[in-house]
Amino acid sequence: MQDVITINNLVEAETKRCIAALNAEMQRVGINTSGGNVKYKFGYKDGMVWYIRFIFPRYLIYVSKGASRGHGGSKGSRWVSPKGITISTNPKSLNKLKEPKDWFNPVIDNYCERLSELLADYFINLSLQRLHIK
Repeated sequence: MQDVITINNLVEAETKRCIAALNAEMQRVGINTSGGNVKYKFGYKDGMVWYIRFIFPRYLIYVSKGASRGHGGSKGSRWVSPKGITISTNPKSLNKLKEPKDWFNPVIDNYCERLSELLADYFINLSLQRLHIK
């Protein structure tokens, strides 16, 4: 049980560093964070962290692709409003994508690499400790 607590603490500490890095990266690339910063939530299985969910406003996905209000892609889209009215993309906004701001993927790549190294080192040390005769 102590191993599970240690692993959970390791994952939580590294996730907090990742969240701080994501928020710093958003400020660095000039993303307005008035909609809220990135948050996280853990899922557990048998008491151990099983997955990590990153939570942030939906518009940040569009920012990372270069889209925003008045700056659509090349083909547009159609959707039905709650009142049942069919709406389509304004033709004036087509082909006007902004420069994408890749704020999420580079930080997450570094985070995953670092977390996997920390967990691998922990499990290697744990295995070596259990191999010895007591």
